[in-house]
Amino acid sequence: NPNTLVIHVDTESQKIHFYYDNSTEGTIPIIFGNISHHFKAIIQQISLSPQSKLHEYSFLSDMEKRLMTEKWNPPITQENSLRNIIELIEEIVLEFPNEIALVREGEALTFTEFNNEVNRVAYYLRETVQVKPNQFVALLLDRSLNMIVSILGVIKAGAAYLPISPQSATTRIQNIIQDAKPVCLISSNFNLTKHPGLNVSIQIVSINKLQEQNDIF
Repeated sequence: NPNTLVIHVDTESQKIHFYYDNSTEGTIPIIFGNISHHFKAIIQQISLSPQSKLHEYSFLSDMEKRLMTEKWNPPITQENSLRNIIELIEEIVLEFPNEIALVREGEALTFTEFNNEVNRVAYYLRETVQVKPNQFVALLLDRSLNMIVSILGVIKAGAAYLPISPQSATTRIQNIIQDAKPVCLISSNFNLTKHPGLNVSIQIVSINKLQEQNDIF
């Protein structure tokens, strides 16, 4: 299985080996590489200071510590309190483009990939759907990477997102859309097939088809 990490302990040589398929496309090899790096860091600390308590060991590198304490959780100042989430993410993309931004159920996106997908959604909403500030965009999506990407894409386009649970009855989804009057509905092919009788008078955007388009933004 190309998405499997194997840890082998060689008792004779007293070495620990990590095996994974680095030919796999996507960010899974990056995740496995991070795991092996963190494991190595813990082993080195234990060997140098075996008397230390467990909470005194850290598997994070200095760069990762700075990312968590300075970038993800910076002190609140007047300057950064005025910036929005889109601006903060784009700053992180420039500094840590290949670091993992999102992980869910075997899927992962680096900050660069994440930002590109957000831009794809925002560009489509602005140029094709032509959303205006403060208009609603309905999201019929499960909790997933696509949900996070779509939320930020809507925000970046200047609109407001309206989340709708795909588990809702088709008639309820139609009623919500009729009451809220969003300019379009973003969903996945999977969720659309669960509601074949969905009848709405707005444009339905497939997040899957958007992802198949070339980057033109």
